[in-house]
Amino acid sequence: MLTDNIKQLIEDKYIEAYNNKSLIFNDVETFIKINCYNGMMYWIRFAPSLLAKPEKGDTPINHDPLGKHEPELLVLQNMDPLEKEFKLVLNKFPVMPNHTLLITNPYKDQRTSLTPQDLIKCYTLLKTMNTTQDEKNFIIYNSGPASGSSQNHKHLQLLQFPNGFIPFQDKLCNNKNPFIPTKGLEPLQDKFVSFAHFVIPLPSSPTQDDLMDCYIALLQYILPFFNNWNNPTIHPSYNVILTENWMCLVPRSNIRAKSLPVGFNSIGYTGLIMIKQEDTLNQIKNNPDLIDGLLLECGFPNPAKIQ
Repeated sequence: MLTDNIKQLIEDKYIEAYNNKSLIFNDVETFIKINCYNGMMYWIRFAPSLLAKPEKGDTPINHDPLGKHEPELLVLQNMDPLEKEFKLVLNKFPVMPNHTLLITNPYKDQRTSLTPQDLIKCYTLLKTMNTTQDEKNFIIYNSGPASGSSQNHKHLQLLQFPNGFIPFQDKLCNNKNPFIPTKGLEPLQDKFVSFAHFVIPLPSSPTQDDLMDCYIALLQYILPFFNNWNNPTIHPSYNVILTENWMCLVPRSNIRAKSLPVGFNSIGYTGLIMIKQEDTLNQIKNNPDLIDGLLLECGFPNPAKIQ
């Protein structure tokens, strides 16, 4: 059981931390663009404050900033007072208000798979946060070295889609019945976007087993992308995106794109794009269709794409 009033606790702590400058957030400029070829909506934010955020490999060995969080950012030491698996801590470098981390209290590696308990706790939290039809919260997990995660301590992230924003996964699952993939029933894929992704619509009140079955089924489509990699030391990397209505997994090949200085974690694969440099922002403004190629550079080719 989650702590009562958890949504209010997050919102109150965010206001306090923002006013005290305990977190770094600058809402400089945002705009929406639609890819003219595939119809994918992009919500693009100029986020120069993210330049201060440590990148993968910047944290010294044996230093665990998530395990030793800043007290000013702590929402709850135990999200569930009974199980005590996760603490809730505000992201010091939020990409939007109330951006919160679910961090394991005992240290676990970010490369580990999600557990049934992880999934049901996350889904329950989403149900708690979505108190109105306009609120669409989602949870992400960046697993593996190329997933966009900057810290090795296992953590998931809670965010809310901006008002009016529609991720392509929403359209993909519209009017689709929930299912578990089998040999004759494959995950949904948008044949117009460039990058590989696999989506399953969820039942209205999934059980812990339902969520785990979906996750395991999606992993079976992700792992073959790494079978032909020649370096056996490279750990598979993928993004997990969970909403009340669907689960999506995206295999990842790189943290950053090659043609422009842009990096992505899970949120980029919903269409939420954070740009740190102004010159890059101007290029994206002039040609937002570039984003589809950038997402592909950090992922794998979509096997369902129409050529």
